Amino acid sequence: MKKRARAQQSATAASLIGIITIILVFYILFLPPSAREELFAEDNFSETGEIMQKQYLLRAPIGRMDYVGDTEFDHYMPNLYLHESKKAEILANINSFTIQKTLYKTDRKEHTFGIADPANTQNVFLSFAAPLRKGILKIKFNDYDIFEGEVRQNNPPPITINNNYLKEKNTLVFYLEGFGMPARQYELNDIKVVGDVKDMSKLAGKISLPISQEEYNNFERAWMDFYPLCDQFKVGVMDIYINKRNVFSGVPECDSLNRKDLYKEDLQIGKNEVEIILSSGSASIEQMRIKTMLDTTKSFADYFIVDNKLYTTIIDNLNDVRLTIKFIDDNKLKNARLNINGRLYMIDQRTPTYTVDISDVIEEENNYIELTPLTALNIIKLEITAE
Repeated sequence: MKKRARAQQSATAASLIGIITIILVFYILFLPPSAREELFAEDNFSETGEIMQKQYLLRAPIGRMDYVGDTEFDHYMPNLYLHESKKAEILANINSFTIQKTLYKTDRKEHTFGIADPANTQNVFLSFAAPLRKGILKIKFNDYDIFEGEVRQNNPPPITINNNYLKEKNTLVFYLEGFGMPARQYELNDIKVVGDVKDMSKLAGKISLPISQEEYNNFERAWMDFYPLCDQFKVGVMDIYINKRNVFSGVPECDSLNRKDLYKEDLQIGKNEVEIILSSGSASIEQMRIKTMLDTTKSFADYFIVDNKLYTTIIDNLNDVRLTIKFIDDNKLKNARLNINGRLYMIDQRTPTYTVDISDVIEEENNYIELTPLTALNIIKLEITAE
């Protein structure tokens, strides 16, 4: 009974193993070709069923290759007219007030106001009317004395405020000087601080231009040309920014072609913003262009060795040598020229994998391969294998 039970168990186990084997065979048969290739990536089978190891002669993760058709690009830009524009503005408007100085009290009036752009605010002055005036009036602007004396008329001349005194936050102080006997008193109204504010928007201009990825990747050198029409004795400092990077700063040479070299880090792929700012004066910036010079198309070249033992198996048709190029699957045209030991192959496809048997061009010892793109290529890997 025990022997019969063991026999039945053995038969059941054998049947189970057979069923599993059949399932595995059908599973492998119905796998997609790419999955089967990965499953047996490192192995190959000879005609006798013997497993043969795949031998890699060359493996290269190439990456992106650019095709450069034109090696020169001219990016022309529209003319810009920059000019200085000033506008008189009331910087502060102070309500009427009265201050006194007696034996028992000394009045002091303070007023704080802001100036948005002190550096571009000029010709600033203080004006007021004094219908009641008696004694010495003193006025300070940001702790600087700007007036001290007796006002003798209802509408005195405006008081100039030095441009160097200006800040973003400013304080005016009014008080009376002298002994408080007899009493001194001032009534001031229509009090204003007025100045000329430079409109910087008229002194600046922006232009956008595109730079392609191929143009940027194969950059060799570049320069910017511009021809300013201006008065050499009146024009101010010109600053040119590309992508907020200062590439030129100085007084331009008027009525002449100006040229400034550019570097790869000055530019970027896609949109580039050129901004020109003039500190003062006026200029018409004409004939502007950025010229880029590119390197010629770069090929991929490498070498691989086939030793005597492997070469003999290739000659005897025991081994095949295959070249495989794996592209990014982007459905774009992949066009390239392939040179292996002087034999030319053309790649012209949209599919992601290119493979070719190159056994008949293999030489003993040194071999070379050169891949020249005829369109932009994104290559995941290039492999040469003996199988």
